[in-house]
Amino acid sequence: MQHKAERAEDMVNTLRRGLDCLPFSEPLRRWVVKAHLDAGDLRAAIEEMQNLALTIAPTIPDKRPGAPSQINPDWIQIHFRLAEYYEALDEPERALDQYSIALKKDPTGPFAKEIQAQIERLKAKIVAENAP
Repeated sequence: MQHKAERAEDMVNTLRRGLDCLPFSEPLRRWVVKAHLDAGDLRAAIEEMQNLALTIAPTIPDKRPGAPSQINPDWIQIHFRLAEYYEALDEPERALDQYSIALKKDPTGPFAKEIQAQIERLKAKIVAENAP
């Protein structure tokens, strides 16, 4: 019987073959991120999230009601998730960068206060870690 990590790795390989055929497929990239997370490979999930950010940046705005580019044109949640992943890897500076990008893209959005709180918390953590 395969272990969860092995099944997740098999899933990553299968999804990657799909991406060979459909390199701009947002759903496939999201599944690859999930498979990496299931396999416990946070660094690979981060790399794929960065690819996802590039993949789903719409070149032509989708005007359909409810289309992802209409709901969140700058995909702030990707930067938020990347920040969380960097925090899990104990890389507060990189997490701070991602939270800052998210806040810059949507300074008055529904998550702005939460993002600002995370930024302040990380700044304090970085200062404390660098104190003599």
